[in-house]
Amino acid sequence: MITKEELYSIIASDENYRIERTVSLSDMDKFQEAICAFANDIDNWGGGYIVVGIEEINGMPKFPISGLEKNSIDNINKELLQYCNLIEPRYLPIVEQTQIEGKEILVIWCPGGDT
Repeated sequence: MITKEELYSIIASDENYRIERTVSLSDMDKFQEAICAFANDIDNWGGGYIVVGIEEINGMPKFPISGLEKNSIDNINKELLQYCNLIEPRYLPIVEQTQIEGKEILVIWCPGGDT
């Protein structure tokens, strides 16, 4: 489970080689690529995070946070699982639903894989 301090650190930093932010998962191909890149962890950075529910401007988070509709979270999780099932070897990131500033977001942690 991610702590509030870690979450604020991820959100407040600029988008970089370990952090991807988006308001939705409408471009699932992009996120499948990000998941694969984080899982491969070639430089041994410890994987990476995809934070869903936060808009960005020039690589920085936009405040106030937009968040996700509660009724969309199950669909996002299902769609994410379908795309992850296409990754070979099979890989499942760790998905955590949390709140920040009273808004629902998803934090997808993609630890470096073993292979």
